[in-house]
Amino acid sequence: MRGLLGIAVVLALLVSLSTPTSARDADAETRGVAGPAAKFYGYLTPAITISKGDALTFDNLDLDRHNIVQDVEADGEGGPSKARWCKETHSHHDHSDACPLFWSKLIGFQESTQVKGLKRVKAGETYTFFCTLHHGMKGNLVVLP
Repeated sequence: MRGLLGIAVVLALLVSLSTPTSARDADAETRGVAGPAAKFYGYLTPAITISKGDALTFDNLDLDRHNIVQDVEADGEGGPSKARWCKETHSHHDHSDACPLFWSKLIGFQESTQVKGLKRVKAGETYTFFCTLHHGMKGNLVVLP
């Protein structure tokens, strides 16, 4: 019975997280989530939609550490490599000439953190993100026009 309750909680979380921003309360916060065994199954929220200026919180419900980092190589676009914030992400990505536009720190089980750098994303664009420890974990951030 406990297993069914756990599945029901995860499904309820997925439904609430997949609700488009316009259909949520004005005070609702957009979240990206890594669920149990994410290194094998990916993010619980592989597609995240925000509006320009929105905040994004990353939650880790997995025992392994994870993060959300823009994939400079896949997008063909990144931020300046001399930016102060780049030093924090540089050891976690393979791009010497550009840094991710947005990123979160690595967090552990039941931790949450803000995704930084979202002021650099452009309205109407879609960006790729991944976990720097588990490159098979990928997702897309859609920024509404």
